[in-house]
Order: sequence, then C-alpha cells, then structure tokens
Amino acid sequence: MSFKDQLTMDLKKYIRDRDFMVKTGISRRAELNFLAQGEYNINYLIEDEDEKYVLRVNLGSQINLDD
Repeated sequence: MSFKDQLTMDLKKYIRDRDFMVKTGISRRAELNFLAQGEYNINYLIEDEDEKYVLRVNLGSQINLDD
C-alpha cells in the first residue's frame, strides 16, 4: 500500500473520531476524498452535506525548519 493510500485511510478514521466531529461540527456522513498534492502538502476535500472543507497535510517545510 502506498503512503498516500495509507494516509487517506488514516484520515478517514480521524475525521470520524468523536472529538474531531464535536470540535469541527462535521458529521459522520462526511466524505473525504483526495483533492491535490504539491511538493509540500497533500490536500483532501471533506464534503459534509452542503458544506465543503479542505484538509491540508504538511509533508515538509519550505523554509527548512526541523519542526
């Protein structure tokens, strides 16, 4: 399984975590789909009924910071 496939599976579990849903207002019906990837980020689209959100995962630093 590729890194991107594993990350997508992990994020699908993450957005269904009770604490995440309570804090963000996103429902269990929300769908997560790959949107785009750049050199430093992978972007996912969360669609929850009429609402849409972008979830961005940072892969590296553009300014060479360790953290």
